[in-house]
Amino acid sequence: MEPFRMRVNVPVLKKPWKFIYNPDGSFQTWTVPVVLLVVVLASYGLYAKYLGFYWDDWSYAWVRFFQGLQGLKAMADPTRPMRAYFEAALTPVLGVNPLAWQIYAILLRWIASVALWWFLRQVWRDHSRPIFMVALFYVVYPGFSQQSLAMVYHYYWFFQAIFYVSMGLMVWAVRTPRRFWLGMVSALVLAALQLFSSEYLVGLELLRPIFLWMALASVVSHFKPRLGRTVAYSAPFLLILGAYVYWRIFLIKFPTYQPLLLSQIRTAPLRSLLGLANSIWNSFWVLIADAWENTLQVAIHQFGITRFALIYPILVVLSLLGLLLYQNRLQARPSEPVSDNHPRRYVGQFIGIGLVAILVAGIPYYVTGLGISAHFDEDRFSLSYLLGVCLLLAGLLELLPNLWQSIMLTSVLAALAIGLQFYNSALFRNESDLQKTFAWQLVWRMPGLEPNTLLLTDDTTFPFTDDEGLTYLLNWTYAPGNRTTHFPVAIDTLSARLGVEIPSLEKGQPIYQNYYLGNDFRGSTDQVVVISFNNPSSCLRVLNPAFDQDLIFLPVYKVKDGRITELDAHALPSLAARALPLSNMDQIITNPDQSAKPPAFILGPEPHTTWCYFFEKADLARQTGDWQEVARLGDEAFGSHYYPVDLSEYIVFIEAYARLGRWQDAEKLAHSVSEPAPVINPALCAIWNRTEQAGQLSENDRSQLTGLKQEFQCNFVP
Repeated sequence: MEPFRMRVNVPVLKKPWKFIYNPDGSFQTWTVPVVLLVVVLASYGLYAKYLGFYWDDWSYAWVRFFQGLQGLKAMADPTRPMRAYFEAALTPVLGVNPLAWQIYAILLRWIASVALWWFLRQVWRDHSRPIFMVALFYVVYPGFSQQSLAMVYHYYWFFQAIFYVSMGLMVWAVRTPRRFWLGMVSALVLAALQLFSSEYLVGLELLRPIFLWMALASVVSHFKPRLGRTVAYSAPFLLILGAYVYWRIFLIKFPTYQPLLLSQIRTAPLRSLLGLANSIWNSFWVLIADAWENTLQVAIHQFGITRFALIYPILVVLSLLGLLLYQNRLQARPSEPVSDNHPRRYVGQFIGIGLVAILVAGIPYYVTGLGISAHFDEDRFSLSYLLGVCLLLAGLLELLPNLWQSIMLTSVLAALAIGLQFYNSALFRNESDLQKTFAWQLVWRMPGLEPNTLLLTDDTTFPFTDDEGLTYLLNWTYAPGNRTTHFPVAIDTLSARLGVEIPSLEKGQPIYQNYYLGNDFRGSTDQVVVISFNNPSSCLRVLNPAFDQDLIFLPVYKVKDGRITELDAHALPSLAARALPLSNMDQIITNPDQSAKPPAFILGPEPHTTWCYFFEKADLARQTGDWQEVARLGDEAFGSHYYPVDLSEYIVFIEAYARLGRWQDAEKLAHSVSEPAPVINPALCAIWNRTEQAGQLSENDRSQLTGLKQEFQCNFVP
């Protein structure tokens, strides 16, 4: 029985549309790159102008801006020696403009997809639609979420494109005898360039004999001559691969990740092989199941009435309709010659090569014991698997009984993946806003810092930026004149650094930290300021041992419309609370000649006045004992109808009013805090005690304090 074929009635095409359609009504070949560009822009471009720098982006941006070409050369990674020169060439063009880098990285993602599409067309000439499916999945693959890290990953997209061009030239050379040497030599040069520039695709070099064998099918019909040519043509590429492996293992060796598998096999071979099998299975599961589950998680969850929630369904529906219409007119399933026992042999080739590609792509990770995940930041390893995963998925979809089912499911999966990538961009945009909030609140509270100051925190507020990335941002903010490799300011996350770079939480302990690009920081636990930014809805806190002891176990209440909507168990993470005695306020320069400023051309201008502006400035004034200034800021904030989300942030102003004898204001504000959250009472009692101990009080002041202590059930201090 003949398989079902979708029938398409092709209208008579008017002349203006002939450049788009073929005579049979299908789209012309050149439209594929255009559609891929539209898909890339829909997936990654809608939030591009709102994105900034994240994670290792900050290190590249800092070196590029402050140290220029020499710094870029000095940062050369021995495993990727070409990168420094590659980065140096881009610096005069792109500088440190986040939007320019986003556009560049998006275009490279598109160029890599077009290179992949062109390469596959050299192999499977008569299968335009399945090849388009592979390139489409390559563009939107949901197992990689880090497109927004433009300065980090542009390099890898460039060399992915180089790899696919090399593979395409190799196949083209075999099938074009008159241009054989031109194509083959070019392919060899690009293969060497790619291999010695990035290790991500080293395993895929083992696919070359397979593609050469397939390419020779139309040139050499007999088995033995075909096998001989396959071996001969593969040999130069395998020699280059061998040279790379020798260079990487015996010359460069293993400066970062170690070959754990090899040592494990020597000590426990059976257990190691079982572990290897489990790693391979886990990779398949993550790449196929977990990655696509991400798209359903975003589609199912409700995001409330936000701009994202409004755009997401529209984007998905429009993407679905557009892909359905395009694939409908791209190409029907061609029938191969009747004499062939397998009329859809390309499906088996897609699936088989896809499986092999996934296996060989994982070799570097199996050897070093690195596990892949479908979530940040270990999803970066999926870059090695993209070719195999996309070929496998396209082949499996082509197994469906009829063309319409394949087109429909391909379009649904791709549309959901576009929605997921749009969601990922929204998350990175949110982090850009969070970085801006963090940086400005820091400088409002600490306008200057002494040299060798280390900020300690135990917060994980930034999902896409670690403490190393924030250290580069801090130095850009507090030490814009520093162009040396020594950082005068750093930030460390206690949960990651304690016991490593930070020996202990005892005073007098030396601290040394070496950063990825050759920069370092030297300080001690005597030069520490402890901060907390564990709740973006609350203001950043610089923890002062003189005032914040009672906040260690203080719950944070969120109030909306006069009602408590959420309660956090602790205001401070446990490690930050343990580090509180180390917090040295003398490291803060309260009145510097020139206040620190975050890089506005990256993070944007200073935000409009907010509650946290008044809070941070008031907390700074409290540190210097300027209670008049604290009270003035409170009066201005409340008069302008600025109020905190976190009730404990009222405490600064309550103490100022008490110190100045404004008992009515202090009592009123204390009641507004205590009534919805009586657990704050110990902190209020500490205020009354400090006020009493601060100096001579009038009889009226003593009477007021005594009444407040009784009212809030405080223990009297003798």
